[in-house]
Amino acid sequence: MRKSLKFAFLLALVSIAQSGSLRAEFIYVSYGSSLLSYALDNKTGIISPLPSSPLPIAGGASNLVVAPSNRFLYADTGNPSVVSGYRIKPNGELATLSGSPFKASGGALALDPFDRFLYVADGAQNGSVSVYRIAADGAIKPKPVPGSPFPAGSFPFSIAADPFGRFVYAANAVSKDVSAYQVLENGTLVTVPGSPFPITGQGNLVTVAVDPSGRFVYVGNFGGASVSSFRIGSNGALTQLAGSPTKIGGEWLQDLVLDPTSGLLYVLQGETGLESFHIDNTTGALELASAVQSAREVFILAVDPLGKFVYAGNSNDIIPGPVSLSGFHVDSQGVLKPVLGSPFFLPVPDGTSPGSIVIVKRSGHAADQ
Repeated sequence: MRKSLKFAFLLALVSIAQSGSLRAEFIYVSYGSSLLSYALDNKTGIISPLPSSPLPIAGGASNLVVAPSNRFLYADTGNPSVVSGYRIKPNGELATLSGSPFKASGGALALDPFDRFLYVADGAQNGSVSVYRIAADGAIKPKPVPGSPFPAGSFPFSIAADPFGRFVYAANAVSKDVSAYQVLENGTLVTVPGSPFPITGQGNLVTVAVDPSGRFVYVGNFGGASVSSFRIGSNGALTQLAGSPTKIGGEWLQDLVLDPTSGLLYVLQGETGLESFHIDNTTGALELASAVQSAREVFILAVDPLGKFVYAGNSNDIIPGPVSLSGFHVDSQGVLKPVLGSPFFLPVPDGTSPGSIVIVKRSGHAADQ
């Protein structure tokens, strides 16, 4: 009797282990008309293609964004009125959402931290920001929120939401300023007093990011090869920090991204350079931590949700060789070292440039796969 009970107990433990919560990381990269999907080993940083990769997207996918819940992925298809949506399964595979592609303005994408709204910067000369409500199943509702679209500056090229759902910021490439909005409960955007906020320096603005604490905004200046830093006021207004802008290496800035777990900011500079900066927790000031060179032309960046690895999407327009994805390990001091086996060669045509990289930490149950 005692042996039977022991055996039953062991079977129960095995059953629980097999059906319990699964946690894994996945990386998604848009290249031309392909959406590539990879499993990411969060111990080594090595990536492996998923069975469904590559996933063709009619018209291509230039911008990707993942819902903060890590359940949904959205892709700007290049069509000015269409956004594709996918459910991210626990095993990383993508399933097209019911009703996708959705009728919505195309452009740079950002998501509300509570999966309520999709923000789209249209990137036109007389730019604007459109806001769409997201249903519980991930579908984008066709009717924009009241008042949408909302005026922005000239050619809004990047957009970001603060981590508490209070404010939205759009970096206007040509007018060289940042449009700031307060988010109302129904998704309507109200222009923050003093907006748009001018950026000092030369060249066009190419990216904007809000730090995980919701206290600072960082803006990448392409031709000025610099990062402008701002403190966020209680009403969303931006005040430039002392010592801003911060010059980077190289002749231009290609992209920047913030680590969601620590005070680090990563910058792509020039053609092959990658730099990491410490963010002062009190002042928001930037201090160089590390600089490395990639073997290929680097265009876009992403950092994994655990803050252990950074990945750069590469092309080969100038430097010969297969199109690839470079991975870098980040130590506790922000020092960057190449991941074993990097760069990882990709099954896309030569000269194809990356549009976007996103990384998710997915959890679920085996039965959901």
